Amino acid sequence: MRVHCTHVIPGLLQTRAYTDAALESIRVEKRVEIADVAEAVAERMDRQRVLRRPDAQFVFVLEEQFLHHRVVPDVQAEQLQQTADRGTVAIGVAGDHSAGRRPCR
Repeated sequence: MRVHCTHVIPGLLQTRAYTDAALESIRVEKRVEIADVAEAVAERMDRQRVLRRPDAQFVFVLEEQFLHHRVVPDVQAEQLQQTADRGTVAIGVAGDHSAGRRPCR
């Protein structure tokens, strides 16, 4: 499985609090009338059971930008700690090397 996210933690790694706050903020920002965030959070948490398989190893490479993009500031520290504590998951952070580069034309 390959996941590429530049500004947020991938869904498989998100804590319940991070997912809830992120999805609720999107719902409000986009003016979505249906309040189904709780169901969406429950589904995402259920999908994470794959990460608990003792016979599997997962590697995620995230861009450095996600550390600076505070989707949910109050739960960011908890999110990063839980991500680091998963025994079947390895996390790599690709540095931001865009400084001084010109955009492609």
